[in-house]
Amino acid sequence: MSVIVTERAISLINSNYGFDHYLLKTPACDLRGLLPLKLKRKILQELQKGCPTYVDRPEKQKDVMQRYEKYLSAYTTEEIEWYGYSLQEALKILKQQIEEEERSKIVPLKQIYRAQLIEKLKAASLSELADSKAGEIGSGESASWLQKINPFGKKRET
Repeated sequence: MSVIVTERAISLINSNYGFDHYLLKTPACDLRGLLPLKLKRKILQELQKGCPTYVDRPEKQKDVMQRYEKYLSAYTTEEIEWYGYSLQEALKILKQQIEEEERSKIVPLKQIYRAQLIEKLKAASLSELADSKAGEIGSGESASWLQKINPFGKKRET
């Protein structure tokens, strides 16, 4: 990748002892471009995760974390998450998050009605069970409503 850079940018990078330190030291308003802001966000996210790129080399990982942890302490997790987006990108991401929250809050009516129906059926079966026990004691005849309408069941003589 090639990028056109001004002499001033080169001198700022050299005065900060490297591009990484330049990006991390310089505030967002002075970077004046989306590319350096995105690079800075990627660096901060990598530092926040503990440099998973160097998991197989723990001494290098520890060295990188010690060198750059002072830059990481200036930002919160949420700031790092939102750092370096253009206004349009930030609005798009925010809109997606709001839509996701709304979708998670909405419960389909069929689920509500199903739960209500199950509760009614449980209540009806409990009351029917109580009625059948009372009927067994009193009249000796117990038949649920389902048995009464079952066309394949045994027919009772009256």
